[in-house]
Amino acid sequence: MRCTGLIAAMMALLSVAGVCRAQPDDLPLLNVPKGVGLIYSETDPAARPATDRAWGMALKRGVNAYQLAVPWDEIAGPDGTPDMSYLVPLLDLLEQTGLQVFFTLQSVDTTALRLPAVLLDPNDNRKLRPDLSFDSPEVINHLVALLDELVPLLAEHGCFAMSLANEVNIWLSINPGQAFPLAVFAEYGRVHAKTLEPDMRTGVTLTREALTQPDLTLLMMSVSNAAIFAYYPVDGVVLDPAVIEFEFDAIEALAGDRPVILQEAGAPGAPADGSPSVIGATDELQRAWVEAVFREVREREAIRFVSWLHLADWPADTIAFYQQYYGVSEPDFVEFLSGLGLMTSQGEARPALRELMIQLRRTLRPAISSTVAQD
Repeated sequence: MRCTGLIAAMMALLSVAGVCRAQPDDLPLLNVPKGVGLIYSETDPAARPATDRAWGMALKRGVNAYQLAVPWDEIAGPDGTPDMSYLVPLLDLLEQTGLQVFFTLQSVDTTALRLPAVLLDPNDNRKLRPDLSFDSPEVINHLVALLDELVPLLAEHGCFAMSLANEVNIWLSINPGQAFPLAVFAEYGRVHAKTLEPDMRTGVTLTREALTQPDLTLLMMSVSNAAIFAYYPVDGVVLDPAVIEFEFDAIEALAGDRPVILQEAGAPGAPADGSPSVIGATDELQRAWVEAVFREVREREAIRFVSWLHLADWPADTIAFYQQYYGVSEPDFVEFLSGLGLMTSQGEARPALRELMIQLRRTLRPAISSTVAQD
């Protein structure tokens, strides 16, 4: 396993921080002990009958929440004026389905910036305008104006928490000088959101790789009242699920007394075309990761929400789009993105789909878990 550096960093962290556990009322707007979501991403139209059936099964098994990620530039005009016309139908649909919402505002989105055009460098939309930083009054004022409309709308539709920026440690690895300004941005957002809905928790999303950057992670925790992570156990290769207990101990140590939100969790299955995996992905390893993640969610009181990404593989044109969007096209990354579904893009179920159904019953309706094996 290629995770020696990560394990060494976490051992040092845990020796100092210990493991702190949050109390289950730390997400007061989440009306269940454990929120569980499943992302239903775009897939091949021919697969929709199969994926629709699987989605219906997941709802019957108790899926009760949904992680909704929306770029800032899709809910504001180029000049930054808020416009919720794109978002309202999505929230209405989730409310009609009976799902609470964890909302991700993609201001930062991994390697990209999705702010209104007025705030971006006209020559490079992955960077802020040259005269701005994330803590510039112009940026903060636009954020406040957005939250004035966004937070009440989210609260009306059952949103219990939100991230103000997605997978920030990746973007900051390219733009390290923006770490403190981004923390100021997040703190302004957290404080203002609290004035609009005191019980809505806010933070920024970090990836698993942030566990090797405790200084950055603790800075972001200092401006968050929820610890939000995207967890994909891949480090050159898909890792053995045996690492999960240690890694989740590290997440809890960094979270302190904050509730832990797994905005996304996922692991790739074997390539759907039968080609050899360059990252050691197998369908059995994917199934084992579903089992491991949900076991930890059940056993750790601090983890209040997990969203599995995702129901079915993205089709080829979507994978091509993401290669351009993220600016990465190496074979291991492409394979990782291509195989994250519990089903293939053609609607064929991987073993992890059945495992997810088992884990949903065990996590959300434990009293009847003993009957699952007979389903």
